Amino acid sequence: MGIKAIHDECDYTAALTLIDRLWDAPAGSPESDQLEVIAILIADYERRQHPIDDPVLLPCWSMSWRPAVSPVKISNPALALGHGFLKC
Repeated sequence: MGIKAIHDECDYTAALTLIDRLWDAPAGSPESDQLEVIAILIADYERRQHPIDDPVLLPCWSMSWRPAVSPVKISNPALALGHGFLKC
């Protein structure tokens, strides 16, 4: 697949699919170069089409699309109750 500009949501979805396919490309390979270019194009598209007005809310937004179950084991149960975590 050739690299092309991202003009709409269809192009955006295709680029995200390509990112997923190239994610584990070895550093320095042509695939990793392609991954870097696609990531730049995606970041530009997201900045233009899906701006985040309040940067303080960025952690809340990024946590909102993640699965409810985290693979990370919490060693201190008190932290799981919200002590020290950002409330969104």
